Amino acid sequence: YANDDFLFCRPVDRGSYFQSDGTPLVAYWRYGWTARIRGKRYHAGWRGEPDRTDTAFKNAWKNVNALLDREFGTRVRYITRHHAAPLRKGMLLEAARLLPDALARTSRSRFRALTDVTPVALAQYVALYQGRAVASQGGLREAVVPIGDEARLNRRLIWRASAARPHLLCLNDMSSERAAPEVD
Repeated sequence: YANDDFLFCRPVDRGSYFQSDGTPLVAYWRYGWTARIRGKRYHAGWRGEPDRTDTAFKNAWKNVNALLDREFGTRVRYITRHHAAPLRKGMLLEAARLLPDALARTSRSRFRALTDVTPVALAQYVALYQGRAVASQGGLREAVVPIGDEARLNRRLIWRASAARPHLLCLNDMSSERAAPEVD
């Protein structure tokens, strides 16, 4: 699975996403197992009620953690890497079987509602907890470029991220707030 804002910039192969027996590899961020977004470090350990003052990203992880805590117990969880994710149909079906209301609510909601979950991350964690996937720090380089309203700034950020020669490049729709591209 890859979001519609991803570009493949270098060759990848099956081994980047699956073990030799076909088991999916769930990749996490290398930054101390946290993500660095706009210069700030995050982990997916957020708990509590979603809040309109938080980002949609953080609220979705709060919802994912609440569901996974209920199903599998409270554990520390980390952000999955922001690139193409290896999924098997069975992973999504199992997440839908275990947590149908959450996925249905997300499907029905407006874009980035407070009640949304991150379906791919949810399916990956369910697969990890059931032994159907394996955790990995991943070997692919990705870059996330915050695309805003300023064309010249966008071009400069894209060139800077491209110079790092990532395997995957995400052109993330953001506000025109000045930010550097995030490259791993």
